[in-house]
Amino acid sequence: MDHIIKDKYNVDESYKTLSLQPYNYYKKGLKWYVLGLVIIGLVCLYYRNGMPEYVLIIASTLTILIVLWMLKELLFRIPIYYTFDASQNKVFKSNFFVKNKALFDLDKMVLFTSSDNEGWAYAIGEKKKHLIKSYKISEYFGDSKKSIANADLYENEILTKINDLVSQVNP
Repeated sequence: MDHIIKDKYNVDESYKTLSLQPYNYYKKGLKWYVLGLVIIGLVCLYYRNGMPEYVLIIASTLTILIVLWMLKELLFRIPIYYTFDASQNKVFKSNFFVKNKALFDLDKMVLFTSSDNEGWAYAIGEKKKHLIKSYKISEYFGDSKKSIANADLYENEILTKINDLVSQVNP
């Protein structure tokens, strides 16, 4: 497996299982939140004596929102893992609070593309219920050359492994 895609999605694979962390790439975006906090802090420090009260309220509100957004990303989004286990015929979801929650049987899984305003992404769901509840397992892709190349790499490196696991359950 290509080390770039393996690192991007934190992929762990064995003969009968494949685990991936679809939001692992969000870690790179956290630096912008930290930079925003540093800038707000420096501006507040520099103008602390002559700053009007409404500017302090705006800066405090922005700081609270950025910190809450970072905590949401760090606690609820980035630690999500999906494990495809052919030996147990299950798809599991793990996060910071719950380990290995069984979502559905691997042989009843549907792999499809889901789209919204950000672009399109690969998602999984249970047959006949995937339009009601689905789980995004890739980043969003678009129409640029780089995005198409990333989608091809994802298809070749990860989706083929998932399809191989499904075929092990359904020979």
